[in-house]
Amino acid sequence: MNIVVQTAAAIRPECPAASHALPVGFPFLVDRHAGKVIKPVLLFLVDQYLTAGRQFVPNTATAVANDLKDYLATLDEQGVAWNEATKEDVVRYRDDMAFAVSRKTHERYSVSTVRRRLASVLAFYAWAAKSRLIDTPILDGTLKRIPVPIEQNAMAHLGQKTRRVSELLPPDKRGADDQVKVLSQGDWKALSAALGPLPSERQDDQPARDRLACEMSLNTGLRIHELLALTTYQILPLCPDPSRPFVSQRVWVTITKGSRPRWIYIPNWLISEIHAYIDGERAECLKAARRHWLKRNRDTPAQLFLNGVSAKGNAGRPLRSQSLEDAFHRSAVNAGLVRMVRKTDPDTGEVYMKQEPRHVFHDLRHTFAVWTYYTRKAEGDAEPWKTIQARLGHRHVQTTMDIYLRHTDGFEATISDHMSKHYRSLHHGR
Repeated sequence: MNIVVQTAAAIRPECPAASHALPVGFPFLVDRHAGKVIKPVLLFLVDQYLTAGRQFVPNTATAVANDLKDYLATLDEQGVAWNEATKEDVVRYRDDMAFAVSRKTHERYSVSTVRRRLASVLAFYAWAAKSRLIDTPILDGTLKRIPVPIEQNAMAHLGQKTRRVSELLPPDKRGADDQVKVLSQGDWKALSAALGPLPSERQDDQPARDRLACEMSLNTGLRIHELLALTTYQILPLCPDPSRPFVSQRVWVTITKGSRPRWIYIPNWLISEIHAYIDGERAECLKAARRHWLKRNRDTPAQLFLNGVSAKGNAGRPLRSQSLEDAFHRSAVNAGLVRMVRKTDPDTGEVYMKQEPRHVFHDLRHTFAVWTYYTRKAEGDAEPWKTIQARLGHRHVQTTMDIYLRHTDGFEATISDHMSKHYRSLHHGR
């Protein structure tokens, strides 16, 4: 087998199959040797992300597809069919990952990666058993009950104080290597300069999209897939008040992790910048698109962030998360925000050092959380975690505290007492 992840392409509306088509970007696995789609995985992904009440989040679905691709490829190397695998095969896969080196990063897999991959595999087998595609459920005898703190327990009112998890999952051991990485004021100043100008500061054809996207995440706490799901229809009704640049307006977002809609709050100065992007750079992208692929107005993308004119034939198409991650990566390196990382060649075992950025795009969300904590604290909020929980979209406040509490004290020495003043000085020198 030669398994690859592929994604669904757009189908013309007049095509008879259009009403039954997978969403654009929906992942599935293909066995190139056989020239066939791996049907059980496709049906599993459809059940998980396209059935009633479920939400298709491209990043999440693609991650699960890649997890299953790796697992099936491993079974194939061992001559084991997926529907004949035993609990011992799954345990062997888990244990091998604990010592394996990623071909993508040339680093050992983290515990969180191993847990996520195994969770995808176990979910697939649970679905297969429910769908009667396998005779012996792999999860039989592996489930155990663990206590759930009351503040995390949505069923506490029904007296349910435990939940079932598989004992096959490795322990969630979070340590120093799992630290939340927060940008300092100096880091953001250097990074923002490397990202480019704001839309209102553009000169000639200078792109401002990447800087604007990062400002959006830093000021709202949006995850990258939530950010790229925003549409112009959500933004254009907002009328910014230039006399009150730091007063925020709220926007309801529905494409979120865990399908939990929430309000985000965008300051007036940033709304003005978004409008400038829509009227300027984004309009230029659509103009370029009409020279290549955009022939009908009804096909005009609604997404806020689009590929730039430099994408040529793909100009004006919705921006992908990998493109934005890559832009952040380049800017972090150009800003000098780098570190040396120990790597291992997975083929030769050779150890070498490589320069990498100290931060990734998701760190903007972490920075938003910590900066908001200090802003609220300086303004006298006795319980800032509740605000941060709501802004980040966490189901439980304890989740927010578990992630950030042990990092706020250590970061306090590097941050000003009044972060609200910092927000002003960053953009307007006030």
